Amino acid sequence: MCEESGINTTILRIDNDTHRIIKRYWNEWGGQIQWIAQAKAEVDDLTSDISKAIDRGAKAIFIHGGVGDEFVKEGHVDLLAKCVEFIKQNGLPGGLAAHDINTVKACEKAGIENDFYMKTINSKSYWSAGPMPRKRQRLGGNTRRNH
Repeated sequence: MCEESGINTTILRIDNDTHRIIKRYWNEWGGQIQWIAQAKAEVDDLTSDISKAIDRGAKAIFIHGGVGDEFVKEGHVDLLAKCVEFIKQNGLPGGLAAHDINTVKACEKAGIENDFYMKTINSKSYWSAGPMPRKRQRLGGNTRRNH
């Protein structure tokens, strides 16, 4: 239905279920939708998720906004640059995501040569909109973060 409506690209995380679904979609159903992968990174492991996305057919990769925000807060902007460099060294567009605009500003100030940004745009009640604490909600017996 998405392709019939003109949608040609999706953003998906990197995990085994996503890979199973997109692989089946491409190989068994002949789907043509491109995949932009949302990668996570750890200070001591910058490339495992990125490598999985490359190996599994992503057309572009960006570092998850929560990861980007946390790396900037912890003073690891240089590690975000290394993630983007690794993506681009493997021939794909590399991006950075953020919930907090200060993450984008820090990356720009550092001169990271990423190809694109993903930035959430949210209401003023969203957790990253200002100095308010993140709230937890009870939904159907489950506790979820309000974001």
